[in-house]
Amino acid sequence: MDKKEIQVMTMLAEKLSYVSTYEELAGVIDKALSQLDCDGTDGLKTAFFRLGDRMLGVDKQNRDALRSRRIACLTEEEKQEFKKVEEIIDGNLLKYHFQPIVSALNGEVFSYEALMRSAGDPKITPFHILKYAALNDRLEDIERATFINVLGLIGKMREELGGRAIFII
Repeated sequence: MDKKEIQVMTMLAEKLSYVSTYEELAGVIDKALSQLDCDGTDGLKTAFFRLGDRMLGVDKQNRDALRSRRIACLTEEEKQEFKKVEEIIDGNLLKYHFQPIVSALNGEVFSYEALMRSAGDPKITPFHILKYAALNDRLEDIERATFINVLGLIGKMREELGGRAIFII
């Protein structure tokens, strides 16, 4: 193996340890193979995919085990909150309030901040929604729902919002 091939293989091994989806895996492998000038890249590609697939499987098993341990450590009250948050996420029981952001120069509203709340159980705070969503690897579900829900509200409240910027935090 020459110096360039060693560098490409080193880069591939390093990047394989950071991929989290099959799309990322395919991109990393394709990039590495495009830099290698050798025959039999189909065999190499298959071997790299097997390795990457095993790494992704082990990573998922480790995340699942860690999540299970974290959930097992919750108190009974926290487990009830965790369950309620799952219901909130699954049922998209989120609502939003638009907090005005006022200019210090002239006192006029120049934009709004979208604030998330639970529509299903007002006692479940945004902090708890995010805490338990993170615990169960569901923050992306919250982000997606918030983005789509707020866009829908902007469409319905166009006149009330007056074309001002909306911040989703």
